[in-house]
Amino acid sequence: MQKSKLSTAIATGRLHLLSSFFAFLAVLSTGGSTALLYVAVGYTFSGAPYFRDASSSHYIYWDPACSGTGSTARWIVDKQAPSTTASSDLDGDRACAYYADIDSDDSSSPPLGTATWRETWRKLVGAAAVLALFFQYLAYFSPLASHPKLFLALYLPTLALCILTILVVSPLGFSWLVPEQCNYDPEVLILLLSLVLLLVHFCLAPLNYLHHCKRLRARIAAIEGDLPERLADGSLRLLRVAWLLERPTDWVLPRQQDLPKEAFWAPANATLLLADEKVAALSYKWQGPFNSSKGGGDQPDGSRFHLNEVLSYYREGRHAEERPALMWDFAAIPQHDPITGAKRTAAETDVFKKGLGVMSNAYASPRVLVLQHRRIPHHLERELNEIYDGAPPDDRLDLIPYAGAKCRSGWCTSETACALLMTEGGGHAYELGVGRVPVTRGRLPSVRHMEALFEAESTRFIGRADREAVCRMYLDLRKKLEEYDEGQKGPFVSSADRLMTEEDSCRRIFCLVLFLVVAIITPSDILMLFIPFLLMPILCSRILRAHLAAVLCCRPRDSLDYAFHWSIRKPPFRRKPDPPLSELPACFLPTE
Repeated sequence: MQKSKLSTAIATGRLHLLSSFFAFLAVLSTGGSTALLYVAVGYTFSGAPYFRDASSSHYIYWDPACSGTGSTARWIVDKQAPSTTASSDLDGDRACAYYADIDSDDSSSPPLGTATWRETWRKLVGAAAVLALFFQYLAYFSPLASHPKLFLALYLPTLALCILTILVVSPLGFSWLVPEQCNYDPEVLILLLSLVLLLVHFCLAPLNYLHHCKRLRARIAAIEGDLPERLADGSLRLLRVAWLLERPTDWVLPRQQDLPKEAFWAPANATLLLADEKVAALSYKWQGPFNSSKGGGDQPDGSRFHLNEVLSYYREGRHAEERPALMWDFAAIPQHDPITGAKRTAAETDVFKKGLGVMSNAYASPRVLVLQHRRIPHHLERELNEIYDGAPPDDRLDLIPYAGAKCRSGWCTSETACALLMTEGGGHAYELGVGRVPVTRGRLPSVRHMEALFEAESTRFIGRADREAVCRMYLDLRKKLEEYDEGQKGPFVSSADRLMTEEDSCRRIFCLVLFLVVAIITPSDILMLFIPFLLMPILCSRILRAHLAAVLCCRPRDSLDYAFHWSIRKPPFRRKPDPPLSELPACFLPTE
């Protein structure tokens, strides 16, 4: 079962791309130095025409002496119309404010160079920066990509769009072209700060990527536990697929102790193969013959039913190259002899316990592809359904199905449950004989539900000891993963989650009132720039971010675990009740 590249990564990628796309469109909408269309609206006292921008309300005019003291004539860009009765200082401020370094000293036509761009920057480009920042903040607070390669693939085109946007803007940057004439009023400062923050966001994105790599490695280490160590010391062995493909057509897989050395990958190579995601693990129902009740050993595939499907899979396409190592439990750890009934030695028993202790980690690892063979031989399937109505007697171990509504294998149930620990958001399984099968995005069964499933009589184990051991391995692994995820929550995230789910509404109302007060007393330009920081106590919530990701991915607004309600007095997110313990989780039903 291939682990999901969590769908929140897609939502993050969409936001990153949207941010640059809208920023680029907004900057293009300014049209650079030719975006402003000036039309003549009158004449000054000296007879020179003055112009107004058709898309806004500011004017541009030739002032023969802008300070009124005989200084050099200049083009003036101003929000007020010039005086038509004065011969100098047409704006009446007795200073050459808002004058520009022009391309021409011709008083009969307005300049189309830095002066035009300067007002364009002030009036229009601010919208581009603010809009880009808004989407960048959304991308930052959305659920973060859990797969670094995907994050990098989404970041690179985003960075390319950002660079394109900067290239459009930079040749027209008046603060570098005419710094001595730049009027650093609050609008300009806020605009420059917005662009700086936008640029910093993209510069920090590679560091964010490295942080994601570190988090993913830590989560993989948490769920794999001692698996790499057991592969390295040889307690768990991996079959060489190339060697397996060379076996004769009548060959039956023997136990580990009877296989030659060349059948296995060396322990050092096995660890590297795991790191390179080149390991597959087989999940299947043992078929017998079963001799354990007679003091012998069990043979999982005496008829080659499973082996034939495994070989068919590896002979297709590039599967043998992509997953050249196979974990098959009968060959991975020492077993009793299925023919003579010889028991494991004391040393082999120690190795068996070490290897068995990490097999659940292997099925749960996102670096291992789980190959599921959910079928039993056709004649046994017919006998199970027609004679026993899906519930075989206790002494017919060969009729127990991988998964069924009335009966299922306990070990197979455990393997499926472990594989689902990191695919609750969706993904795909590879079912032998069927092909890729989508894993329906569903809610992970609760711990109580899984305990009830393992204890149910319809979940078959050979003995009570097996039932307890399997249940303990799964629950220990799940507890370890949940503790790790909980430990990764920062104080802001935990506080925001409580704010979204706690019954007491005082904190929610206080945050809302505080936000409204700040929004009222803060100037609009500054508020637009810092509003994401004001929303941080809410946007840090993982529950809220998962909800936003679902909305952006066009899924129902309710998350898997929480139902959303428009409410402040009551919790906006309320946990959904667990399904009845008697209801079998959909992930453990037979494939349709």
